[in-house]
Amino acid sequence: MGHTVRPPSASLTRFHETTLVISALMHWIPAFRGQSVGALRIGASVVVVLLWMASRRRGAWSPGDPREWRRSLSLLAAAGLFWTGVTECWTVFSRLYALSVLGLSVGFLFHSLLVLGVASEGQWTRWGVLRPGLVLVGVLTGLLGIELFCQWRFPGSFYDVVPDDARMGEMIAEAKSYRFTLQPGFVGRTIHPEFPGRRVSINAWGLRDDDRAAESPRAEELSILVLGDSLTFGTGVEDHETYSALLEESLTASMSRSVRVYGAGVPGLGQKDCRLRLAEYAERTQPDLVIAALYEGNDFDEDLRHEHFLRRRAEAVEQSNSPPNSTEETARKEDSGEKEEREPPPPIPGSDQLLRVSLERLGKVNFWFGSSACLQYLRPTLEESLAERGVLKRFVPVNNFLTKALLTTPPPGVHEAVYASIQALRGIAADCEALGARLIVLVIPAAVQASPEIFDRFASTRGRKYRGKKFDRTLLHNTLVTVLRADHEVVVDPLPLLEKEFVAGNPGYYREGHFNATGHRWMADLLRTEVQQLLTQPPAKH
Repeated sequence: MGHTVRPPSASLTRFHETTLVISALMHWIPAFRGQSVGALRIGASVVVVLLWMASRRRGAWSPGDPREWRRSLSLLAAAGLFWTGVTECWTVFSRLYALSVLGLSVGFLFHSLLVLGVASEGQWTRWGVLRPGLVLVGVLTGLLGIELFCQWRFPGSFYDVVPDDARMGEMIAEAKSYRFTLQPGFVGRTIHPEFPGRRVSINAWGLRDDDRAAESPRAEELSILVLGDSLTFGTGVEDHETYSALLEESLTASMSRSVRVYGAGVPGLGQKDCRLRLAEYAERTQPDLVIAALYEGNDFDEDLRHEHFLRRRAEAVEQSNSPPNSTEETARKEDSGEKEEREPPPPIPGSDQLLRVSLERLGKVNFWFGSSACLQYLRPTLEESLAERGVLKRFVPVNNFLTKALLTTPPPGVHEAVYASIQALRGIAADCEALGARLIVLVIPAAVQASPEIFDRFASTRGRKYRGKKFDRTLLHNTLVTVLRADHEVVVDPLPLLEKEFVAGNPGYYREGHFNATGHRWMADLLRTEVQQLLTQPPAKH
């Protein structure tokens, strides 16, 4: 007996047409928010109209129609248009992350299998489509459930520090004059897979230390203020293992006078933020010596973010502090027929551009590891296992900006960012001179700059974008040190030591890029030697 085609019900037809109507609305909702029309939106609208007309054509869905594949394609196209519209709206109102991509994929597959199964019971099963489709939906749904659990159970980033008491809130807080500061009184532990359970205590001054350090130095004490980002803060080590704490301990043991070292590092700060942090803590710490640590891994990038942050904050302040007569002035201009000149709002990227950017992000491994809570926690284990089998090369912690900066001929934007950071350091030097304090600049290279092996792996894994371009491991670092020394700054250069230890198989970094306890001990030893020498020399004139 031949296979009998069951006619689709009227409810399925109504469902199909309703899906088309909603799809059209979903595609045009972003346009009402100022997004350009774009070819994608016009094309989707044309397809919606054609599918609607086809479903309304007499006899198109009549019982026994042998052209069932056309009806199935119509249902699949309607499902695709609907979920494309949902994705388009999502990219306008939010961003795509691993969780949202999984959710949208499960929705589209389930929708497609549902309409196909109802429209032609048995036909698609006989073709072997529904069964593997249901298996795929089940797998994706399971992954979605795991991701939801991980995001509910764990922090959004494994760099977060979990507080001992949830009422403390987060460790990082918004500062008044710069971007980030530390929450006074915070106590918690790290959860990163490479360094879980490290104790983090923030004292009443917002410094990583106990409350005994939250007091001004005595007259006979040598006061040292240390500025920097997460490497100075001590991400990955215990409170007593940071190079600030070790420096205080070693100087106290080797000098005849008491020493107090204030570690003012905050994750995410650049040199411009550090200068503002110096102004905040100068009166309380009364520093005789300031150590400004510049980390080449991301400080240049952070200084660029500092400019964007100040611009947004200034715009917000300007809007909230508008002149009291602005309303009357606007009314006067309207009455007199004058037109108030206003800058047009920045254009919203079109759907074509958003879709292209989203697809590019989905094709990058860093997108999945960076936005998936599950993969963040499994990454070290998965990566090590796959690398040992030769399936995947080990992770190299290098961001896009540092990749460009390591080119033998970097683009102009890199030069501008490096120059801006140098100018910020010069500003710190001027502030120190006004305070009567000496300045030491600690130039910290990234792991890729300190390790020939990691650098070779980095250079060999660049994509087509960098094909034919050459990288230099030490050019950026050596240029930076030379320029700072030409400014008569006292510069501590740990690159030779870090490079030597890497070659000897004793790295001072974690695999993810921060200093381990050994690296902090080396920095403390280098700084102790420089501090002792500096105290015996007269200050240099700038």
